[in-house]
Amino acid sequence: MAVILDAEDLEDPDMQRIARWTNLSETTFVLPPATGRGDYRLRIFTPAGELPFAGHPTLGSAHAWLGRGGAPKEPGCLVQECDAGLGWAVVRLATAREVLELQPDLSRIPTAMVGAIGAYPDGNEHAFELRTFAPGVGVAEDPVCGSMNASVAQWLLRTGAVPGSYRVSQGRRLDRAGDVTITADPGGTIWVGGNTSTLFQGTVFA
Repeated sequence: MAVILDAEDLEDPDMQRIARWTNLSETTFVLPPATGRGDYRLRIFTPAGELPFAGHPTLGSAHAWLGRGGAPKEPGCLVQECDAGLGWAVVRLATAREVLELQPDLSRIPTAMVGAIGAYPDGNEHAFELRTFAPGVGVAEDPVCGSMNASVAQWLLRTGAVPGSYRVSQGRRLDRAGDVTITADPGGTIWVGGNTSTLFQGTVFA
């Protein structure tokens, strides 16, 4: 994904044009907050359109904003403003291998936002393999998807299918090494975590 900081001078067509040019699963644009509580406002674009929310871009944007010297208003708590809720659907398969072997015909589900999850054998470092398909927003397969992981975690934890914390592998079919940690605190809040790193920095002249 790409993060565009200081994006307040960009109009909607500019943002969409940049997202098409990067041709990444998501390109985010960091804007001044619209409320007194937010640290910044975020808009998220795929090559095909805008998303109300996504977890992977949220983590990457927070990393970039902090790396630029951003300081949260409340120490230790960064507040991002954005729209919310994508409406994912997910299918649970018997094993992680079945998930990795999936070859969906996305032409039959052109507007879908769907995932598949399957368990690894006991003793594996990851509890599940997850794949996310989002042709509805122009992304055939997302290498790592925080919002899908959060949605699935609510389901699995609510039904007692998993303990309070576990790890998910995502992106292997795309030669990525996504490693997502899911934790539920005593109050029931679900936390999605993972490492972030900056690979490229530069200046965009729109």
